[in-house]
Amino acid sequence: STMGMQGRCGGRVAILLVLIESCGSFVQIDVHGSWIGSFLRCRRTAFGPSSCTGSQTSPYPVSSRCNFQLPSMHRSQDHSLCLKAFLPPAGYQARHTTILRASRLPEQGRMPASWTVTQHRRRAKAPDFDKNFLTYKGQRWPREMFLFIAEEVAVPREKLQHVADIFTEIMSLNVTSNLRPKVQFLSSELNISGESLGLTIGAFPQILGLSLNQNLRPKIMFFRETFNVSIKDMSRIFQMFPQLLSYSLENNIKPKILIFKNYFGISEAELGKMFVRYPSIFANSIDNHLMPLMDFLLIDIGVDASRLKQIVMACPMILTSSIQNKIEPNTAFFTNNLKIARSDFARMIEKCPWILCMKIETIQNKIELMTEEIGFTKKECVAMLKKEPYLLSRSRYRLWSTYNGLVDAGIPHKSALNLLKISPRILLFGSREIARNNMERLKALGFGENDVLRLLKKNPNILTTINLSDNVVEIDKLLSCYGFQDQEIVRVFERAPQIMGSNITRSIKPSLLFLRDELNLSDSQIHRLVKRAPQILSLSPDRVLRPHTHCLLYSIGISPPRLANVLCRAPSLLYLSIEETIIPNFNFFVREGFLTRQEFCEVMQKNPSILCASIIKNIDRKIEWLRSQFGFSERSIRNLVVKQPQVLMSSLEEKLIPMLYFLMDELFLSQDEAVAILSSNPSLFGFNISINLRPKVDFYTQRLNASYGDVGRMLLRYPQLLGLSIKENVQPKIDYMQFVMGQSPSIFIQSPQFLGYSLDKRMKVRHEHLIRNLYRNPIPISSMLVLTDRDFAVRYPARDVKKFGGRRRKRRNMKLDQSKKMSSMRRYMS
Repeated sequence: STMGMQGRCGGRVAILLVLIESCGSFVQIDVHGSWIGSFLRCRRTAFGPSSCTGSQTSPYPVSSRCNFQLPSMHRSQDHSLCLKAFLPPAGYQARHTTILRASRLPEQGRMPASWTVTQHRRRAKAPDFDKNFLTYKGQRWPREMFLFIAEEVAVPREKLQHVADIFTEIMSLNVTSNLRPKVQFLSSELNISGESLGLTIGAFPQILGLSLNQNLRPKIMFFRETFNVSIKDMSRIFQMFPQLLSYSLENNIKPKILIFKNYFGISEAELGKMFVRYPSIFANSIDNHLMPLMDFLLIDIGVDASRLKQIVMACPMILTSSIQNKIEPNTAFFTNNLKIARSDFARMIEKCPWILCMKIETIQNKIELMTEEIGFTKKECVAMLKKEPYLLSRSRYRLWSTYNGLVDAGIPHKSALNLLKISPRILLFGSREIARNNMERLKALGFGENDVLRLLKKNPNILTTINLSDNVVEIDKLLSCYGFQDQEIVRVFERAPQIMGSNITRSIKPSLLFLRDELNLSDSQIHRLVKRAPQILSLSPDRVLRPHTHCLLYSIGISPPRLANVLCRAPSLLYLSIEETIIPNFNFFVREGFLTRQEFCEVMQKNPSILCASIIKNIDRKIEWLRSQFGFSERSIRNLVVKQPQVLMSSLEEKLIPMLYFLMDELFLSQDEAVAILSSNPSLFGFNISINLRPKVDFYTQRLNASYGDVGRMLLRYPQLLGLSIKENVQPKIDYMQFVMGQSPSIFIQSPQFLGYSLDKRMKVRHEHLIRNLYRNPIPISSMLVLTDRDFAVRYPARDVKKFGGRRRKRRNMKLDQSKKMSSMRRYMS
């Protein structure tokens, strides 16, 4: 069958439609090139899909012959005949589709009215066909523009209508000189693939209306140079927020950068990091959002001004959240519904600013889970949120799964609730199977329920995120090589449970090898070091241990032979912050002229933990107290620190102040006398008053029959008196003086410095020398003990005992004979 179509004749178009009912038949259409445009414009409906196939048999514009295979029809149903015509003009491959709808054919009667052409349409003049334009979903497009947007730029077909509606000016732009250079620049400069670029332009087509040399290129260059952004990050920023390139640099971007610097305290480097994470921070107005947001956080909520930078850096989304619709309602919910004080809520914001950006319904659902399903009271839930507001950022499933993991691991419900109240951070992690396996492994190591609870308080994720089965056995073997017993290994795990999850090959083994090979520590020293600070095993040698060692050797000036002793006494020097603790402490003592470098090295040898203390909270406060309360001069404080650096590490309230009042109240000393004693013997600050000093004072009062005032005066004459051991030092000396030398113990009240001389090396040796050389007895104690060895040898030289002893015996015998004669004379006279 054929359908003949003739051109316009007398202003009319004759169309003869022949519908073939049989399946598999073909329709041959002869189309004359002069009226094909009129035929397409006179179609009853728009373009659409077709179930027919066609093939071109003759070129345009002379004629086109197309074969169509029509679907089978049934008289009892309505069908739509879809004729898909391939009408390619010269140089184009556009496809035109004409849909002719026909109702069910009548068996008898005239042709239906829907097939006839009205009188108005007969008189209407069909427009001429323009090959430079096409229509897509009712929108008239320039053909070159449409092909460029749809095929070269690869904008998704569902976005083409959005592009035409949002950016109508695109129809007037030239593809060759305007659009194509911009697309090529974005693709090459930002290294964006065609599909990603099509999605981005489909979302924000106005990007094609921006000038290439005056807008796109300068702005990309500005962001890359100002924030040091890489090409990869800039590409991701453009895909996330293409509207950024439409903002004015002078009127929008640069003023906001100044606001972030001056009001929020964010540097350009930090702003660049935040900009890469969340590029829409430049989307909101300064006057309408940024400044009101800052006022709301500081005034209405009461956030500390020093924490404002931390809040914005942790949650850049807060800069784009609506104050009226999001931030104010969330604040009212926490303060009014949950009865949280403004100060507590401000601290919650400082920990987790994300809660200001969450939906209230989401917060309520998680609170209902914690109160109704897990079993916390509302008051307990609020207390947990104050400690760990990040709980609200976890999903209901994660919270519920973590709780069930604790119960499945064998922890009773009541103990689990108490543990979560003490350490709610446990709910931030969750894996039921790992928790069960880890609990079994800990029990196999000998940990009881209470031990596990203590471990969870120190490291909450030990049951839920760390797989202990693979690590614990290897760590046990490694530590056994350095002399650790099973009980010591358990203590190591208790003190530093994080090493159970450390990587064996990347962290623990390299750390032990570093201590042994580079620091030249022996196995016993490594045992001592790890036992005191087991967290060293989880530190990286390249990132932590080696930089700290170089700092101690070259910046502080500790000699390599002394480094091992220093680290064993203060292992925290291997993991404390270099910039915040070690170097500031060194500068405080050395750079400010308080101590020389050599004196500081001596202080480090005596007490290396002085580098670990806080300057503001600890050392500076004690030095100021010594200067103001004790009246110490700078030189006295310097000597005090050099002789007894432990003073700066002692507690001010528990050691220093009680020591001052002990000397003044119990020994009846004035403040100046107490200061003089402590300046001469600063080691007194290290003694315990009730355990050490007071029993010694009681011994002196009883053994020497002295008063407390006498003991104070003894201490003033000899400040080291209370530092002597009673059992091993003082008691033997007093007994020797009293029972061997025949001296009264009260001599020590007048000369307490005699107790400082050695019993074996001075008292006994010199006393035996005097007796052996027949010097008179009793001998003055001052001349016997105070003299130096040279002066003592000159004053009491060795004698010829036989010669000197004969004369002594002769004189003694003469005295005896004379005494006998006198006694006999007395008897005779009587």
